[in-house]
Amino acid sequence: MRGSFYGMNVSLSGLYASQRNLATIAHNTANIQTDGYSRQTTIQSASGPIRLYNKTGMVGTGANVLSVVRIRDFYLDQKIWFQNTVRGEWSQKAALVDQIQFRIDGGAGGVGYNAVTNDFYDVLQELSKDPSNMSIRSVAKEQATTLTTYFNNLAQNLEKMQEDTNFDVRVKVELINSIGHRIETLNKQIYEVEILGERANDLRDARDLLVDELSGLINVEVGEHNYGKLSSGADDLRFYIYIGGTQFLQHYDAKGSIVNELKCEARMEKLNEEDIFGLFDVVWTKPAGRSDPVVVTGGELRGLLDVRDGNSGYVQVTRYNFLTAPPTEIDMRLSVDVGGVPYSISVPVAFNEFVRNVEAMSADELAALLSDRVNKAIYDATGIEITPENRARVTTNANGELHIDLSGITTSGGAAPVAVTAEIERFVFTAPANLKQSLGLSELPPGSAAATLTSAKDIVNAVKTCGYKGIPYYMRKLNEYVRTFAMAFNEGFIDANSDKDITFDEVLQGHATGYNITQEPGEPPAGVRFFTMIDSQGKEFTTGDFLMMSDLRMPSLYALDPESGEYAENVNAIINAYQKVTAKNFSVSLDVLNDPALIAAASGAGDVEDNTNLLAVIEQRFNRSMFSEGTAEDYMQSLTTDAAVDTNQAAFLYENQENFIGLLLMRRESISGVWQDEEFADMVRQQHAYNACAMMINTFNQIYDTLINRLGLY
Repeated sequence: MRGSFYGMNVSLSGLYASQRNLATIAHNTANIQTDGYSRQTTIQSASGPIRLYNKTGMVGTGANVLSVVRIRDFYLDQKIWFQNTVRGEWSQKAALVDQIQFRIDGGAGGVGYNAVTNDFYDVLQELSKDPSNMSIRSVAKEQATTLTTYFNNLAQNLEKMQEDTNFDVRVKVELINSIGHRIETLNKQIYEVEILGERANDLRDARDLLVDELSGLINVEVGEHNYGKLSSGADDLRFYIYIGGTQFLQHYDAKGSIVNELKCEARMEKLNEEDIFGLFDVVWTKPAGRSDPVVVTGGELRGLLDVRDGNSGYVQVTRYNFLTAPPTEIDMRLSVDVGGVPYSISVPVAFNEFVRNVEAMSADELAALLSDRVNKAIYDATGIEITPENRARVTTNANGELHIDLSGITTSGGAAPVAVTAEIERFVFTAPANLKQSLGLSELPPGSAAATLTSAKDIVNAVKTCGYKGIPYYMRKLNEYVRTFAMAFNEGFIDANSDKDITFDEVLQGHATGYNITQEPGEPPAGVRFFTMIDSQGKEFTTGDFLMMSDLRMPSLYALDPESGEYAENVNAIINAYQKVTAKNFSVSLDVLNDPALIAAASGAGDVEDNTNLLAVIEQRFNRSMFSEGTAEDYMQSLTTDAAVDTNQAAFLYENQENFIGLLLMRRESISGVWQDEEFADMVRQQHAYNACAMMINTFNQIYDTLINRLGLY
């Protein structure tokens, strides 16, 4: 092809290419400080050559700019997103466990466990020197109140922290959903641009920046599926994000949102006994009506959930809430024959009567409740005297099986005993399906003469909790402390072999076995408990109120044979009462608060200077068998050490992860970042190329001027 302006057109293409390159450089330099911006470069190639008519070869036609692309390493992005997820998790844990440690040890200059405990025992030592001194007794009462208040405040602070963390979970979930919708909008804009064959570089940068933020919040899997070719010849790429193997976002849909949102759903049952009510589970909104759990394995959300729910893998007993619909009821009918006189006795048990403000009941508690109700019904109907030896018994065995034994009911009247026979006529258990199935209770057929009813399962279902040491772990350990400490101080119960079973040789001298200065010689021990608990209205329990919470309602060990079954039964009943004590409701008993004279310093009545019982109680402070960790101080020191170790570990891992992320970001910056010197050098190179093309055009202009305007003038 011959063209009069061919050379000028070739130079003009170079001029345009240099202009496009300079515009890209200008865009790079303008965004040096823009977060998430990836350096852009032009893809330039020689335009298609043309063949010469004389078949002597081909001649070039200039330069073309094919596209402007981002300089980005996707695999490096994947590494950063994964490591960012780990960093997000430990950033939350480092901040939260530090707060837990601060609360437990009191912080720098704070009033911690050692201070309040030392003050309490110091005043007890002073009281032992002068047991009749009412002033010292009043101070002892106040110091004891300070000790219990320390645990109350600590528990309340941890509960408030769990509540705040739960709120943060909801905030993070809402943020994740918000980022998902913003990415969805960008997906639509990117697809509408790239379907025409162009590259939406700046929009892709904005999307990747959002993925950076999202990866810090939760574990994500990010990529693009290739669905074939577009009409422009470019790949048809569809962006996706998965969370825990479930699709969170799949490109976009013009008909509506395709973001599978996360949502917070309040738990119907507690995961940990120590939890507050209303903690959130994070579930998917799709499919509708299923509430499938989100598998959260990393990110800030995982850090929050671990601290909020972590109980060190403790095998937690999940109990069922009886305050549900349908009503949980037992309807039992007994046939009792007393000397030929038949009685048909109805024994209804409506759980809502008994379980006010209580979330759950164990199998043993169920057995105690049934036992009381059965014996009361028999007494009301027949007048048979109910004594510990003459009563129907409801028990559970080691397998969690429930037994109702009516064979022990007897009576005597006049000169000869009166024969008594009793049998279960009907046993109907009405409850929600899942509870009834878990209990395994069956309905006896009408007319059954069976004297024993057996269930297949206990009411409890053991599950393993979150393995991290979070708020529930420290709450559980504090509850364990106050229960064990109160039992040892009040009752003298020391589980020396740590088998969770108190035998008669592990019952030592406690406050309840002593005598106060108001008692007269010959009286039995007052049985006053120094520590009890606070009820739901904030009122301290008296000793009587506290013991009424046990299985036997006011058990006592006084004058019982230590090797008898009744002694062991009463010990277990007393232990059961202490299971209701928590760090939050731990208190000095109302008896001692109202009258410090009831502090039992003596081992016998009538001697106001006797301090032997008080010295025995004080000595328990140094009993290394009280806890598996040793003394009470050893236990709390171990707990404080746990908090310190967890804090240091979280801080170390977060700092280590922060440094590693820094290296990856530096590497990405070296690839995708805009470097001023590099852009300036490229700018000079493109400027020279532009000037050279301009000079070529000027040269051709002179040639054409001579050819057109001056040819033939000479």
